[in-house]
Amino acid sequence: MAAQDRKIAKLIDEIRDLDAKAAGKRMELAMELGDRDQAYKHMREMNCQTEARIAARQAGCFAGGI
Repeated sequence: MAAQDRKIAKLIDEIRDLDAKAAGKRMELAMELGDRDQAYKHMREMNCQTEARIAARQAGCFAGGI
């Protein structure tokens, strides 16, 4: 994997990390407001972002690492 590809992959990973954290905060807010449906929606989004980060890292390992 070229240096530029690694940099791009790192930036994408950082964005997904921030998206997961933001979804977690939205989930907390929804719970405080008593909106369980929205909290569940944000929890799923947080989990999806985390799973995407893990999958990308695993794919990177098989393709030469990040």
